[in-house]
Amino acid sequence: MVSESNDNGGLSGLVFGAGKAPLLSATAFGSSMLPLMRLGAELWLEMVSTESIDVGDVVLFYRPSEVLVAHRVVRVLRNGPVSSFLTQGDNRLTPDTGITHSQILGRVVRVGKTDIRSFPWRVLGRIVASLSYGHFLIWRRLTGSSLNHLRHRLEKKGILPRINAGWWFENFVNPIAWLKRFVLTGARLNVLFLRNRLLYRKIYIQRSGIPDIPAMVRVWNEVFPECVITDVQFTQAVDVKSLLPSPGFFLVKQGDRLLGWVLVHVAPIGNSGKGSYGCIDLFILSKEGWRSQACRVLFHDVFAWFCQQGVKRVEFGFHLAVDPRNGISLAPFFDAASEFRFGIVQEKSEFFAADFYARLGFQEKCSSLVLLQAKKN
Repeated sequence: MVSESNDNGGLSGLVFGAGKAPLLSATAFGSSMLPLMRLGAELWLEMVSTESIDVGDVVLFYRPSEVLVAHRVVRVLRNGPVSSFLTQGDNRLTPDTGITHSQILGRVVRVGKTDIRSFPWRVLGRIVASLSYGHFLIWRRLTGSSLNHLRHRLEKKGILPRINAGWWFENFVNPIAWLKRFVLTGARLNVLFLRNRLLYRKIYIQRSGIPDIPAMVRVWNEVFPECVITDVQFTQAVDVKSLLPSPGFFLVKQGDRLLGWVLVHVAPIGNSGKGSYGCIDLFILSKEGWRSQACRVLFHDVFAWFCQQGVKRVEFGFHLAVDPRNGISLAPFFDAASEFRFGIVQEKSEFFAADFYARLGFQEKCSSLVLLQAKKN
């Protein structure tokens, strides 16, 4: 089980699944395997012998620090009965430290509903592995060249401006980076088209700093009929002044009717002045709001606002009404996080968002906390 990853495709929630052959289920963290594995994607793994693992397979393994990682095999080194493997994230410039068969827990066979062990996906996996490893070999040759050493000397003397060659090479020469950029552009276009469809139905997202208490209480009581609250209780629980300097609400409205809302605020990270800390304190959305898919536009706007505020870290408490069996899931939240280059760094259970539920006496309403960190370029 994993509680932390450093944006390297770590996994959490390891459990046995049902079926003729036991499968392992996990949730993808990080962004090192974009665009194949998006943040929050459900992964299914099979336990296999090391002899059957080949180039292009995505395997789950332990790092020496006991962090679980899911990366693609780019080289297999067999020395008699002993095999070692070189793995690399599709979205990474360099491979990981080599791993042995004893570190491997299983092979990923399904990402969401996509069977990546089908023939077309196996062929694509081999192509991606070749591109990733070839990209690394070219980079290693360039870094060891005389021309690159000369560039470094000129930079140190101040003759040339400092250039982050690794960043440019990883983001503009790597073909996988272009594929990821294409996928994220498609996601932004989908949000734009969805926003237009919602506007046609008179559904829109509005940002406001002033709470509309009666409407918000109505939505709360609709979502949680077993925990009905009054306007007075809401006013006492939501102390907007305590969330200064930048509290606010994102409202999902259909005409004059409120379908859902999100309470957010931003604060500096410590006294360093390096970036800001964003918090999604409360998130309430009616079933009608879920059915309209307004949540996709909602989370997109929330993360866009966080980025405008210089947010580097986001804290979010799970909404109890989220129920995948009814088509209500946090996939739109994770999609928006991936789009704005945020990766999960920590997940905790038994957390109560901003003590809001606790102040109302409903501590069970929020059972999980996710912390997301902006990826450094």
